[in-house]
Amino acid sequence: MEIIKANMSHLIEALYLMRQCNDELLKNNIIQWEEENTTMQRVKNDIENGYLYVMRDNNVTIGTMAISPFLPIEDQNKDDTKKTITVYRFAIIPFWQKKGIGQKLMSFAEKFAADNGYENIRVNISVNNLRAINFYTTRKYKKAYEFISEKTNEPYTCFEKELVGELVN
Repeated sequence: MEIIKANMSHLIEALYLMRQCNDELLKNNIIQWEEENTTMQRVKNDIENGYLYVMRDNNVTIGTMAISPFLPIEDQNKDDTKKTITVYRFAIIPFWQKKGIGQKLMSFAEKFAADNGYENIRVNISVNNLRAINFYTTRKYKKAYEFISEKTNEPYTCFEKELVGELVN
């Protein structure tokens, strides 16, 4: 298994994976992503900007995540001076979930952030996504604030982890 920066040859697989994960979340009444977040153009933009990473096993994409220095609109008004990076489009094909793939992806993101001088890493999670909340709290992420998405009218929690002084795997 390897984590690599996505290129255009990964676009269709990554998009399919994200949509499959979103469908699974919706079956459990969890609105994690707005529909527009999994459009071909949005994912293509992340690839072109160098933000999207894929985890591959035997030449098949089994996980994705975007790592971006741009903060979501919810974070832009926060009085924060820390150099922060955001993780989003975090998705693992359902068959591969609960097998340590998420841990590997987040360890990669945290190391990437620390190696590039970021002090803080953030992720926004639906308050109904208890599995994801448990995942991040186990990794020592703390609740920063809650907000209501303007697009879905659903509540989310921003979790963050300070990387300064943190020993990253």
